[in-house]
Formats: sequence, structure tokens, C-alpha cells
Amino acid sequence: MDTLQKLARWSALIAGGIIAVAFGLLLVGAHLHSIPYLSPYGSLFLNWFSPWFVVLPLFGAALIWIAGPRNRRGLRQALSLFAIAVAAVGAIAVGRMVAVAHDNGVSIDLVGTLASHAPLPAAPDHDVVYSSFEGEPLGLVLYKSDSQEPRPRAPVLVYVHGGGWIVGDRFAGGENMRWFARRGWLAISIDYPLSSRERHLWNSTIEQVGCALAWVKSNVHRFGGDPRRISLIGDSAGGNLAINAGYRANAGTLRSSCGGSVPRVAAVSAIYPAVHPAEVYRNAFPQIGDMARQYMDAYVGGSPEQFPDRYAYINPASHIGPQAPPTLLIVGESDHLLPPHLTHRFAAEAKRGGVNVQLVRFPYGQHLFDQATNSVGNQLVLGATRRFLEAHGQKPGREE
Repeated sequence: MDTLQKLARWSALIAGGIIAVAFGLLLVGAHLHSIPYLSPYGSLFLNWFSPWFVVLPLFGAALIWIAGPRNRRGLRQALSLFAIAVAAVGAIAVGRMVAVAHDNGVSIDLVGTLASHAPLPAAPDHDVVYSSFEGEPLGLVLYKSDSQEPRPRAPVLVYVHGGGWIVGDRFAGGENMRWFARRGWLAISIDYPLSSRERHLWNSTIEQVGCALAWVKSNVHRFGGDPRRISLIGDSAGGNLAINAGYRANAGTLRSSCGGSVPRVAAVSAIYPAVHPAEVYRNAFPQIGDMARQYMDAYVGGSPEQFPDRYAYINPASHIGPQAPPTLLIVGESDHLLPPHLTHRFAAEAKRGGVNVQLVRFPYGQHLFDQATNSVGNQLVLGATRRFLEAHGQKPGREE
């Protein structure tokens, strides 16, 4: 029995120590942006599982102190204090993220963050084909409000998915779209043609987004939507397309590939958008820079030196103008794929160009920081977007 007890106590000491060291290393990566491999994973894990960076190190400390070997008081004390220190650093990091949310009028449900999880499928209310491209059908899905009460026509929120212009479909972001639908929006997520090594759609994709918007303008009244109140939301490559579509639609330069009238866009919410794509191509961070170049090569067909005009065409900064819709930019301050200083720069350029811009800087935010449902980042994106849309005439339950 004594042998089993000793084994159990040493196992508790080792397990608690491993927990503390693992979370300590991830926090080092989250705080030190330049460490290859460790830094991206550290910040991403902190984004997705933030409360556990406090809970589990404290559990490790308790495990070490209560169940550790009785004859190793000094070792137990040192390891448990280290685990408590890790929990304290984690608590400070979580506090900073929550504080940014509160500064932008978003309350965070910390209990809910304990149940953060990968996005789950959300069945849409309607799934329709709105166009085709090179013989491939392009669809969109609609999420309607749950309310059965008579109310004015719903504002419309159109989601443009990310995926580096090469992956993704209309079912992406379903949980988030259902979240908006429950709060009174008619939420729509669209397909667009995807690029590849053999197919570079830098000048075609945006016109397909224009086609989707023309369909929305002509058809949303059938689903309870208000065609006069259409906004856009997109992340990453979808953020690039959302900004470009919104700015060009309001300037009258966005063409629909399938005809029809492209509507004016009331507001845009862009989460870690791919702005200044020539600089994205030049990303030098190990491994991640190569990924950025693969996306840009597929979409554009080569480097900025080869195709400067193409890069200018897809650069949202090229389409800044006083008619551009109010724009919310939410950027992760530790994004290695799309460096945050590019979004900061775009925000300043857009403001100088007369655009109403709000910039939200999410500390420790890695690319895809909001992709875990119920995480602090996910709650921030949803809440900040809702507040921004409502502040610009898109509040459900009222007519414009």
C-alpha cells in the first residue's frame, strides 16, 4: 500500500507539474510574438480556451500541494507556486481580452467561455441556388428570425466566408448567422467561386459577390428582409471581399456577373481582413509566410512584382471613397498570417478618405481567434458587430 501511495503522490506531482509547464509555455508564446511555432499556437490556444489558462494551472497547483509526496515539501511548494504564477499570468491575459470587449460595449459571459467549442453545423431555413460559375452551381443559405410576432421587415446581414479564397462554402459561420437571426436579422451566407493553382479568380470572385448581392436585393422581401437595409460581414479573405464589395457597391463600380441591380451597403464588419495583399504576400514569418503566399498565388496568380495591377485591384485601399459604408474592423493583435499593422494602416487610410471607421484591437488575438463558439473572441465579434450595425440604422424592429 505504501508503494502505491508513493506512486500516486509522485504521479500527482508530475501531472500537476506538466500542466503548469505546458500552460506556462503556451503563455510565453502568447506574449512573445516572434517565437516560431510556439507563438502562433500559444495565442490561438489562449483565444479559444482562455478560462482554462486559469482553472487548470490552479488545479495543477492544488494537485501538487495536496496529493504530492509528503517528504518533498520544498519541491511541492516551488512547483505549486509556479503553477499559481502561471494561473495569475493567464488571469491577467484573460482580463485584458475581456476589458477590450467591455470597452466596446460587449459583456462577456465568462461561465459560457468554459464551454467554448468548435463551430457546430446550424441548419439553415432555406438553401437556394442564386447563380453558377463555369457550370458549378453557387448557393446561399438564409437564417430567419425565430420570432412569430408581426414586425417590420428585418435588416439583412450577408456573410462572406474566409478560407484564403480557395476553401469554404455557404455553410460556414452557421452558428453565428443563427445568432444574428435570433436577434432579428435575416442572415444570409453565400458561396462564391474558389480559386486554385490552376484557376486565379482575382477579378471574377468579386463580381460573383455582386451577383449574390443583386439576388439579395431582388428576393429578400420574400423571406421577410428589407432590401433597403443590407450589410456585410466577412473574415480574413471574406473580410477583403466584404470591404471591396461594400465600397465598390456604394461607389457604383461593383458589377454583378449575373445582371440585376447591386444594392447600396449600409455597413461592413470585417474581422482580420486581408488588406494590403501585396504586403501579405511578403509575410516573412516562418511557415506561416509560405501559407500566405500560397493563398495569394492561387487567388492572384503570382507575386506583386509580376502582377502589380491585380494586387491593386483586390486591395481595399484602392476603393476608399467618401461613399463607402461605415466600417468596423476587428483585428487580432498577434495575427501572424495577416499582420495587424496592415489593418491599422488601412483604418487610418480609410478615415483620411472620409470613411466612418471603428477599429477594435483584440489583445493576443491570433488569426481565427473568434472561431471557437462562446470564446471571448467569438462573443466580442458578435457583440461588437451587433452594436455597430444597430448604431448605423440596422437595428431590428424598426423601419428606415
